[in-house]
Amino acid sequence: ISYKYKKPGSEISINTEQQNLFTLPSEAYILIKRRLLKTDKTAYANTDAVSLVNNRLMYLFKRAEYQLSGQTVESCNNVGQATKMLVMLKYPNDFQLAESLNQLWYKDSASTAVLADNTGFAKANAKATFLFCIPPKHYFGFCNDYNKVVYGIKESLTLVRHSDNNAFDRL
Repeated sequence: ISYKYKKPGSEISINTEQQNLFTLPSEAYILIKRRLLKTDKTAYANTDAVSLVNNRLMYLFKRAEYQLSGQTVESCNNVGQATKMLVMLKYPNDFQLAESLNQLWYKDSASTAVLADNTGFAKANAKATFLFCIPPKHYFGFCNDYNKVVYGIKESLTLVRHSDNNAFDRL
């Protein structure tokens, strides 16, 4: 997300306008590349106790909406909280060992933020640039049921930016 979309309430719209385009919404994804920095735009040191929360990327958005030809197919408010509950209920424990690595989902293994004790906290302890891929089935329910190709229809994904306050832990 570029700095012009960093302000809470900013809308990020991703549209397909081409009429000769085949898409498969259930298998699409959002690719996000970010770097976690302090408010003065300097990097965190290895000794700083800071960690990205589980499902961090979804906490960046207050609202998500998917439309086909101007008609809302599905929308989701409080995207971070809604998808965190969905992941906890939907996916098995071994989810964190495979697909979840691309979605920043690591379960805590202890009740402490000490990196040596809590492997889940240690894995999410991102001090460098990170790249994550989030499929729409993670935040839109229709993608779990609808696996048809869409052709010649305008598609629109709108994400409304939230603050970063809930996206990472500073201890």
